[in-house]
This record gives sequence, structure tokens and C-alpha cells, in this order.
Amino acid sequence: MNLVNLRREYFYATPAAVKEALVEHHVELVEYQENAPAEEFEASKDLRETGQLVGAR
Repeated sequence: MNLVNLRREYFYATPAAVKEALVEHHVELVEYQENAPAEEFEASKDLRETGQLVGAR
């Protein structure tokens, strides 16, 4: 779960696995980026590792 932006979800898959699934289902790739910025994912990962939760009282 995205702990920084609760309107977004994360799915644990590699970019290569996602691309493979899209190609397998004949989805036309308009743009594909192997290494995209993921600030919210990294921030959520840091919160999990330190035991902190956003909005915890």
C-alpha cells in the first residue's frame, strides 16, 4: 500500500514482467520507461522499514 499517497496503489512486479504481460496481450506500447522515478514508493518503503505510519496518532 502506498503510505504517502493513499489514492495510489503499488503492485510488486518488475518493469520487464509488466512489459512482457502487455506484449503478450497485444497492448501497443506508446511509451515504455524501464527506470521511472518512484518518490512515493521509496518514501512508503522507508516508512515501513522504520515502523512509521502516515496519519498515525
